[in-house]
Amino acid sequence: ALDELESDRSFLNPIFTDRVVDKIIELERKDQREISIRPHPHEFYLYFDV
Repeated sequence: ALDELESDRSFLNPIFTDRVVDKIIELERKDQREISIRPHPHEFYLYFDV
């Protein structure tokens, strides 16, 4: 979704500047990286007793 937002942001220009959209993408990518390095609770359920 972030890649698509980055490639097609023209519809946001009347409301947000490119700088704001860039910052949103940057913050969301940071959040995405933080989440991706941690196991999901369901993974604990599946693999804890292996």
